[in-house]
Amino acid sequence: MSFSLLARRALTGAVLFVAATSLSAQSRVWTVAPSGPADFTEIQHAIDAAASGDLIYVTGGGYDNLVIDGKGLTLVGATGTGLIDHTPVFGQTQPALTLRNIPADEVCIVSGLQVFLGHIGPNSAVLVEDCPGTVWLQDLFVDAYGAAALRIEASNTVVTTSSLFQTNAAAALPDGTPQSEPGAWVLDGSRLHGYDAEFAGSHNILQFGGAPTPNAPSKGGDGLILSNSVASLSGGSVEGSRGSSLFVNGCQQGGDGGHGVHFLDDDSFVVTHSTPVTAGSAGQFDPGCATAGAPGQQVEGDASHAQFGTSTPRRLSTPTQVSPGELLSLTLSGDPGDLGFLFIADTPAAAAPAAQITLHLDTSSLKLLTTLPMPSGERTLSLPVPALPAGLEGLLLPMQAAMLSSSGSRHETGPRALAVL
Repeated sequence: MSFSLLARRALTGAVLFVAATSLSAQSRVWTVAPSGPADFTEIQHAIDAAASGDLIYVTGGGYDNLVIDGKGLTLVGATGTGLIDHTPVFGQTQPALTLRNIPADEVCIVSGLQVFLGHIGPNSAVLVEDCPGTVWLQDLFVDAYGAAALRIEASNTVVTTSSLFQTNAAAALPDGTPQSEPGAWVLDGSRLHGYDAEFAGSHNILQFGGAPTPNAPSKGGDGLILSNSVASLSGGSVEGSRGSSLFVNGCQQGGDGGHGVHFLDDDSFVVTHSTPVTAGSAGQFDPGCATAGAPGQQVEGDASHAQFGTSTPRRLSTPTQVSPGELLSLTLSGDPGDLGFLFIADTPAAAAPAAQITLHLDTSSLKLLTTLPMPSGERTLSLPVPALPAGLEGLLLPMQAAMLSSSGSRHETGPRALAVL
């Protein structure tokens, strides 16, 4: 290793140390583990005890449905092991994870969890509603049976990075009429920012545990459904699913395919950058006794409200959590010849246009951590994580990178929330 590289790494680590000691510390860190040792054995008990600005760290285990109401908390699962397993409880209408009423000047972050919904009743696996403030959903795996994976209602800014929202099956109505569900609903004046986020609609009918018996195949679920809302996406994918197949009176019938993006009105818009948006095909059918279903559309509604860009997604990759004394590995990727600028800030923030890019960091406390030339289009930086200042239980480091291409165009990565514990 050259002296210049060693010097640069030491200097960057020192900058990280200075920045970390000046960042706003979490008011308190709460720990959750199903059998201890920890502050709580249930996540909801930690949420109820915590105040805005606190961080909750889940070391693993399975938990029931959660509600964060009116608090700007950070909820982190250790390497994706925190599992919200909402098993069949028929008549229960609460989603597996609900975030609501986040105040306008606060941010609620949920990171590194797996979320499962497996019954009818709730309107989604993850619900974000009535949030004037900002919600970050990071490194989530959401697997939904019986409702949409994600539903956003009347929420100012929802940012999701490196997450999968997968709707597998929708339940029929009590009279047997088949239904479909999208990967995500975005409704009532909401704004969604997706970075390497995947959305997939339902492809089957829920038929277990007391669910109604369908009388026909279902249409494939749409990838995204929007009403009076806006979605901005970079990377990831939006997938309308294939229609289901069902034997009716001994004849296999196939449902229509799902749409990629579905506008319910003329006041919704989608802008993408290298995000494949695909429609679903019709379900399998027996041509001897049934007619073919219709394939879905890439865009259902006013196609002029969908702008599909082809610029290379820019990415900042970090772990969910690191500990003092470890090496923090950060990777920037984009186009060959990009120049990367890595920023940190005291706090996350709502989306703010700045110098032709969108930042999700508090611009008043923005600090440049390092500048990285990227001749090959990718650059990895390993930084020593400094010891926490005396009296601090943990820190949250909001990060985001901007990139300047060789042609002079400007791009942003998705933001990352790094917990130092």
